[in-house]
Amino acid sequence: KASPRSEVTALIGRIACVLDVRLEDLSRTDGFMDWDGVEAMRHGGVHFGGHGVDHLLLTQVPGEKAQLEIRGSREFLEARFPGTALTFSYPNGYLDSAVVELVRAAGFRVAVTTKRGLVSCFDDPLTVPRVNIHEAVSDSDAMFMSRLVGLF
Repeated sequence: KASPRSEVTALIGRIACVLDVRLEDLSRTDGFMDWDGVEAMRHGGVHFGGHGVDHLLLTQVPGEKAQLEIRGSREFLEARFPGTALTFSYPNGYLDSAVVELVRAAGFRVAVTTKRGLVSCFDDPLTVPRVNIHEAVSDSDAMFMSRLVGLF
């Protein structure tokens, strides 16, 4: 995750060469939702926020690039859903004071970290802790409720 994107891209190219495959021929399937799914969730009351344009680790890139990542994600969301892009999630939780200030300058009002914890009125709204909910803890009601109340 912390490797420069250029190194990752070069490594992928070398692996493709060794395996004798053309990257452009590979299927680009993933488990992400499409815009119809996003729209359906929005109509159901779910809000979406920024997360960067290319999911770069914001403390690992020059400040100008981090600024483009942050602002670009907000501009994209605002173009699609005007007036709704108020929240941000730091990719992989990589943040420092400079990145926080870039998020603030971009106009986000709240940002979540990967720091585990519950929110209190004393938290900086741009470094909010959270309870991570993922598939392993949401496949049963008991697991989900246990996670919400902090048992694990």
